[in-house]
Amino acid sequence: MVDLPPEIWLRIAHFLPSPTLLGLYTVNGFFLDLAMNERYRVVKFDKLTRSPSNLLARLREPSIARRVLKVTFDPAFIYQRSQQDRAQQNSRISKLIRLVAHRTELGADGKPEKVLPSPSEIEDTLRACIPLMTNVRDFGLEWFPILENIPTPCLDTWLFSLADNLVELRLLVPATTSPRLFLAPPNFPRLRRCSITIFCSRYSEDYRQLETHQIILASFLNSFTDTLQHLALCYCPMRDLSVLFDRLEMCKSLSSLEIDVSLYHHFDNWNPIPASAFIQRNALTLRDLQISTSLPIGPTSTYQFTFNNLQLSNLRSLSISAEVMAHSWEATLSFLETHSSHLESLTVDGPIAPAEVKNLLTSINHTNPCCTLSRLSISIYQLDLKLFTMLAEALTRLQSLRLQISKISSPSKYAVTPSEFFPVERRSLEEKVYPFVDEMHGSYVLKHWDLRDITIERHSCCGKLTLWGLMRLSATCIPSITSFAENGDMVIPEPSNTPPSSERLGVACSGTSLTCSFGRDGILYS
Repeated sequence: MVDLPPEIWLRIAHFLPSPTLLGLYTVNGFFLDLAMNERYRVVKFDKLTRSPSNLLARLREPSIARRVLKVTFDPAFIYQRSQQDRAQQNSRISKLIRLVAHRTELGADGKPEKVLPSPSEIEDTLRACIPLMTNVRDFGLEWFPILENIPTPCLDTWLFSLADNLVELRLLVPATTSPRLFLAPPNFPRLRRCSITIFCSRYSEDYRQLETHQIILASFLNSFTDTLQHLALCYCPMRDLSVLFDRLEMCKSLSSLEIDVSLYHHFDNWNPIPASAFIQRNALTLRDLQISTSLPIGPTSTYQFTFNNLQLSNLRSLSISAEVMAHSWEATLSFLETHSSHLESLTVDGPIAPAEVKNLLTSINHTNPCCTLSRLSISIYQLDLKLFTMLAEALTRLQSLRLQISKISSPSKYAVTPSEFFPVERRSLEEKVYPFVDEMHGSYVLKHWDLRDITIERHSCCGKLTLWGLMRLSATCIPSITSFAENGDMVIPEPSNTPPSSERLGVACSGTSLTCSFGRDGILYS
């Protein structure tokens, strides 16, 4: 249907009866309401926010503010942005641009407004808007260390105004400001999910001060243990968190836990028990456990965690760093073997060698009729038929497989880096097919595997590249596959791969510059 100018629709309306027009108004109002809900469902206040005064002016209307369900606040929205804008205001080019633009932009009411409101004006307006956002369920604070010395920006207003309805709380704060945040918090009667990342100085802080901070944080977390279902904890870089884990109480409903267990360096009084003991205290409710590391193991680093004597009877999903697995290999394999009767999903984060994959499959495999593993995610440097065969023979009932690779290989050929659509059809009959392709087609074991979903990825320049070509090849060789990338179908999206945005990366490489090779590295033809 061709869109008509509003004038023609207005003319047509003169010939329609009033009841018909009322029905149309109702439909239009319904879709307008849906559009407004979607527009203001998620609001982010940061230095990239366009026209902050316009946004705040709209949020001062209660009918708009009530539509906000998720908020992320960065103090740079008030302070750093103003400094950057005023620096740009003094540049010669900016003066010319403002001269053309008459130094104004449209406000919420259609009238010109000042381009550069002061920090105090923004903060005052924000304080007036926050109490009107009565339906916010998810609040995130992104307070980066570069702004750790600024005054507490509306923090009390945010927390005390939203606390009653908050379901999820995301905090990213410097260590020096964390006591101000956690010392006298409001009550969170409905909080279910909490994620806390604390930035520390790379130089060693006073141990007593760190211990005091952990005691305050533990008291904060213990204030909502009755409702908490998901907890994620991380110090960056990591510190000894024995005091924190030792003081954390049992959570009545904690089903998901994410912790970073690496250490910046060895401590003489370090004890690996508290982190594992906290996990064991929540064994009856814990279903999803993620053990990550931010530092590779080395002569100056270690891990404050062990699988020894850990019994989690309801665990369904485990994600573990390959570094932790290598650090305590025997304990990890013993834990997996003990929990294979109820573990449904296993993710190994980080590359592991083929020999380690073989050892892993000796502890958890489907030759054991009680093994319930249905989803596996691993990272391996070179993918070959031998690995596929090993997985197919050991995990006959596997439903979903995710592989992170770097190259594909064959015993009779050098390893190659595949592009996203490798292998495509040969351009001529004279061209030779890479041996891996024929090996896959000739595998009897793969044809009788009951795998349903497959995802194959590799790192490319500044992001992950989904290898749709290898996934299509796998589906040809494994007839039971009906889904790619856990989408429920085998449709390849358009675009097939999108480079990460420069805003999310925080670096210049955005996938559009001449220096970026995202998706362009690797061979296309087989």
